[in-house]
Amino acid sequence: YRPLLRELVRELDDPRLAAKIDVSDIVQQTFQDAVTGFDQLRADRTSQFFVWIRTLLFNNVYAAKRRFLATQKRNIA
Repeated sequence: YRPLLRELVRELDDPRLAAKIDVSDIVQQTFQDAVTGFDQLRADRTSQFFVWIRTLLFNNVYAAKRRFLATQKRNIA
């Protein structure tokens, strides 16, 4: 799933965010979250797993944007 997740992040990528965090970092954090929360997953098909891991990815992208773009102290603009 790594190449697919990397492509999803690139589509959502904000150039201002790229200066602070790499696509690989967000994908790696997503996999770390997946390993940590794997026991909570209730998927019996591959498509359900993909939706779950994609949701984790979107949450990590949102958190990175909030962390690096929404705060005045770390505002890179």
